Amino acid sequence: MPTLAIIQAAQQQVDMKMNLDRSLRNLSVRWDGLLLPIMVLTTMVFAPAHAYSKAPVPTISPATTHATSNVITDWTPPPAFLAGMAAIAQGDSAAVNAAIAALKDNPLATYLRFRFLLDPPTSDTAPVIAFLQAHPDYVFSAQLKSQTLNRLISKQQFADYQRLQAVAPELKSNRRLSCQGWQAALSLGTLSAQQVKDAEQFWAQGRNQPSYCDPIFKWLLRRR
Repeated sequence: MPTLAIIQAAQQQVDMKMNLDRSLRNLSVRWDGLLLPIMVLTTMVFAPAHAYSKAPVPTISPATTHATSNVITDWTPPPAFLAGMAAIAQGDSAAVNAAIAALKDNPLATYLRFRFLLDPPTSDTAPVIAFLQAHPDYVFSAQLKSQTLNRLISKQQFADYQRLQAVAPELKSNRRLSCQGWQAALSLGTLSAQQVKDAEQFWAQGRNQPSYCDPIFKWLLRRR
C-alpha cells in the first residue's frame, strides 16, 4: 500500500476541510445565502472517493502471466484515518485514540500516533518515549524526537529533556542539540568537564552564535 501517498492525500483533504470550516464560522449573518453553495462544494470535495470502486477488477488470465493494463490504484485514505487527522487538528484526544484503534494493524495507525505526539495536548513525555522505543527506526521518529526536545527546552523541562535525549534514534549532532544539551546539564548540575571544554571551544570561535546558545555562554562568561 502506498502509505505516504495516502498520508499526503489525507492531509490535503483535512486541510481543505479545516479551511472551509473556518470560513463557515467567519461568515456574517448577511452572508447566509452562501451557506448552501459552500455545503454543496464541501460535499463534492469530501464525498468518498469510491466512484471507481465498481470498475472491473483486473484479473490475470490463466493463459497469461500478466494483468491487464487498465489497473486502478485506490489511494483513498480510510475513513478512520481521515477522522483521526481531523481530530488531531481539533485537539480531540479521545477521537484520535478511537481512530487509531479502528485502524488496527494498518501502517497509517503508526503515522496517526506520530502526528498526535508531534503537538500533544499535555507536556507528558512518556507517550513520546514509548513511541520511540517501539518504533526507533520509523521514518518520522527522528523528527518527533527533535521537535519534542525543542519543546522541552523552551518549557525548561530539563530532566525530561535528558531522558528523551537518551532514547533512540540518535540524532545527528548540530549546534542546537549541543547548546540545548549543555543548558539542560547545567540546569540539573550534571555538566561534565568535557562538556564545559566543548562549550568553551564552541564559544571561542568568535562569531555570532544562535540565541539558543545564550544560556551556556552567559554561564561561561560569569566563570571568568
